[in-house]
Amino acid sequence: SHLHDGVRYVPVRADDGGGGEAAPLQLVGLLLCVFVRAELAPHVRGVSSETVKTGLGGVVGNKGAIALRFELHGESLCFVTAHLPSGSGAEKKEHRNAAMREVLKALAASFAAASPTPLPPPLEHSACWLLGDLNYRLTLPDTEVRWRVWCRDWRALLMADQLFAQLRGEPGATTF
Repeated sequence: SHLHDGVRYVPVRADDGGGGEAAPLQLVGLLLCVFVRAELAPHVRGVSSETVKTGLGGVVGNKGAIALRFELHGESLCFVTAHLPSGSGAEKKEHRNAAMREVLKALAASFAAASPTPLPPPLEHSACWLLGDLNYRLTLPDTEVRWRVWCRDWRALLMADQLFAQLRGEPGATTF
């Protein structure tokens, strides 16, 4: 357990099946650690974790995702950290989109096959947090980005954010 500002936190981990404490979830450069207040730990149920490798066609784990899902007081929570392909340009953005779709599809299939009770897909939990090195870019030249930051013009930066357009389903944005 960990202490922060007088509050004790404990890690949420899937049972490793061997009766011991499971190791943190890792995949090459990804690490996913989820903590809850110690007094909430007895209310955590149905903890499960999955990894999805997307590097070199799913052969290596240099890219991919880790998911941890559980229920807390009857609400299903899912945490996904991902490392998506990098690079600028429309083609690279589509590679990121495809990788994210692959991750979500693989997690949904794995969750559906869970024993003894199938689990909902990641985005159908009560809440799902998606984080990590997503590698989406701003579609502005470097000098303009620096100027917009200096001017604190956050709206212009947000409007040039590939991920923001993706999530809003703007024209030309392929949905996950």
